Amino acid sequence: MSEKEKLIFIALDGLAWDVIEPMVTKGYLPAFEKIMKNGVFCEVIPTEPLKSHSIWTSMVTGKLPQKHGIGISYSGEEHVKCKRVWEILKEKGYNIGLFNFYYTYPPQTDTLFTVPLEISSGLETHPKELKFLLEIKNFAKVKDLSLFDGLKYAFNALLSGVKIQTLINTIFTYAYEKINNKGFLGTYYVKKRSELFLQSEVFIRQLKRKQPHFTIFYTSIIDSISHAYWPKEFSFRQKSEIPKRCRLDNVSKCYIDVDKVLGKIYDSTEEGTTFIIMSDHGFQSGDGERLCFTRTETLLRKLMLDNDVYCTNMGVTAFIRPKRIVLNEQEKLHILTQLKSKFEGVKIKGDEERVFDVRIINDEYITLNVRRANLLNSAMNIIIGDRITRFEDLLILTGRRIGEHHPLGTLLMSGKNIKKSERLPSVSAPDITPTILYLLTLEVARDMDGRVIEAAFKDEFLHKNPIKFINTYETDHAELPPKILTE
Repeated sequence: MSEKEKLIFIALDGLAWDVIEPMVTKGYLPAFEKIMKNGVFCEVIPTEPLKSHSIWTSMVTGKLPQKHGIGISYSGEEHVKCKRVWEILKEKGYNIGLFNFYYTYPPQTDTLFTVPLEISSGLETHPKELKFLLEIKNFAKVKDLSLFDGLKYAFNALLSGVKIQTLINTIFTYAYEKINNKGFLGTYYVKKRSELFLQSEVFIRQLKRKQPHFTIFYTSIIDSISHAYWPKEFSFRQKSEIPKRCRLDNVSKCYIDVDKVLGKIYDSTEEGTTFIIMSDHGFQSGDGERLCFTRTETLLRKLMLDNDVYCTNMGVTAFIRPKRIVLNEQEKLHILTQLKSKFEGVKIKGDEERVFDVRIINDEYITLNVRRANLLNSAMNIIIGDRITRFEDLLILTGRRIGEHHPLGTLLMSGKNIKKSERLPSVSAPDITPTILYLLTLEVARDMDGRVIEAAFKDEFLHKNPIKFINTYETDHAELPPKILTE
């Protein structure tokens, strides 16, 4: 091909077909509607275990967890045992952009841009000017934010494509969260919404300036909001029938926000660009399990660790890693073990039960989750060291969990070689990488567990481009030359 095709992969964690379909029908999601009319759509069967980091890795490798190496526990980059689709494409001369996706740390300088997922082992990005995106979400660092640092972040944000109004809204949201008394649910949606718009505006600027052939944009906002605010029932009336003052539920508003972002990304790309929008699972009403979040800033301050660790919250889990850089593995494990002991020393007054389930993951970082959430109540007091702390100063109990994962994700595809306005049978998560390779007229590896989604392509494209196979991309040279599928 004289000119490489361009493809944008939008990874929307938790996107549910049962929400998209009625909202599109009632006129709430014009961007999703446009892509559906100009493409194909279907449900996605995930891989086991039903963990997002494992399912997304299956999508971008075309392989099952036993081959790619990512299972139940969240691991580091070095635990991915096979090449991801962007690594294959880089070898073929494609320019790559990665934004907020799993297992992209440390950022590779041979990409046009890489912003690792916020729970990665460090805060580095490529280019380094985008580092502010990770720094402003790091609670331990933002706590002592100076005026100079604030101005620096604001300046970098504006240079990176963030609109002034978005920046003002983000600053206001973070400030309001510090002083409000509405509790977790009172500010969570607004905060996640601000983060979505800020990140998407930076992504669009990178997209326009760098013009990557293949790029991934990931957001977990739908998953986060669905867990926290899933309604008992949706009321999808025709958009024109809803009074101006009628308030939609937060999940519906979240889908509208994502649709706006999707529309802006779609409008900023060249004609002929292929779009793939995908989720790892859907959502449904929960089973009544309670959610309990940790006020990590308070916890770190009372343990006198706020200057020693980085901390990022992702849902109910806190990811904690030492700031001190240690090259010796034995010394690193010793530091993590000491941290683990400090967190395990936080107990409930009276029964002396530990508050947190603390785990060392891959000798790299610690995860922190509240134990026995269903048995907790705000009348309890917490012992930290030799001091007593009020429950509400350390923990946020949100009530009953009202949204949980449904084991079917969603796929939408549109592009010049994709059929129009057609619903396909269900596909599996590993099918996406072989499909991307075929779309770009590259060989599909025989050691991939996924298959090309042939039903998505126009007949003329299928006729002109028989599927070609190679044994593997895991070695420099395949054992056999590529073959063309003739069956």
